[in-house]
Amino acid sequence: MAWLITTLIVVPIVGALLVGATRNYARGVALTFNLVTAIGAFLLWRSFDSTLPGLQLVERHSWIPAIGAEYLVGIDGLSLLLVILTSLVFPFALLAPSRAAGDRGFCALMLIMQAALYGTFTAQNFVLWFLFYEMSLIPAF
Repeated sequence: MAWLITTLIVVPIVGALLVGATRNYARGVALTFNLVTAIGAFLLWRSFDSTLPGLQLVERHSWIPAIGAEYLVGIDGLSLLLVILTSLVFPFALLAPSRAAGDRGFCALMLIMQAALYGTFTAQNFVLWFLFYEMSLIPAF
């Protein structure tokens, strides 16, 4: 189930694209994709064995061989806690604004931020972590 972390990162990005493409129901579509990622976080928690030390559910792919960078994500106890916390907080962040008109951009940016935070919490090398960290700053402003 090493693919589960990558799925947690990709699903909100797909959701952001769909929210940007739809005219109506942006908040409902965003909450649906948020529910899918919450289920993924729950599956990640169920797959995690707390008796084993170190990283679990590691996924590694060569990314930029010239500089030795690779796509390396994994989860330990702290990153699992942060992923679950992100999954619990984001539905409330999506529901917090009271205005319903024109929230398409807000919902898309929130989903991008969610994907970036998942990547930040699970990245296991500096290049990938920095990319996800910077990606999380864009929707914040």
